[in-house]
Amino acid sequence: MSRRLRAGSLALISALALSACGTTAPSGPKLVTYPGDGVTVTIKNVQTALVATSPEFRAFVTSQLHQLWVDGGSVPGCQGSALISLTAYRSDGFASAGNEGLFGNDTCARGGNSALYARVTGTWKEIGATQSGYDCSDLRRYKVPVAIAGGTCLDPSGNPHPYKG
Repeated sequence: MSRRLRAGSLALISALALSACGTTAPSGPKLVTYPGDGVTVTIKNVQTALVATSPEFRAFVTSQLHQLWVDGGSVPGCQGSALISLTAYRSDGFASAGNEGLFGNDTCARGGNSALYARVTGTWKEIGATQSGYDCSDLRRYKVPVAIAGGTCLDPSGNPHPYKG
């Protein structure tokens, strides 16, 4: 039996054995993308809007929304103005928001920014916020996938460069 045929036979036997046990080989991280400007998440709809994400990420987003309201001065009646427009989430610990901030009427609006989130040593945190582009060194330090960060980053002088992950 040739080496190629033997290797193919072993792969087929392994796949059949895994299938018979009801187990499949891991397929890598799950990527969830939200069309257009992303899914708008507020304190009232975190659980339903982000059903395709992990419970830990939903808890982080809830905390993040509360912190946006606190950072905006904790104005009574404005907690619902805190929003995150989530554009992408990866099950291995990365997410991006096209916008996060306080929006609404003149009393509540404070503006916002784009943001990147990552699970760092087991805990979700914001790893970048910008209105122009993410720093290349930050993206490389956290090994942010291109599907989350996009294909461009900025050097320390603010010049754009291709980002390949």
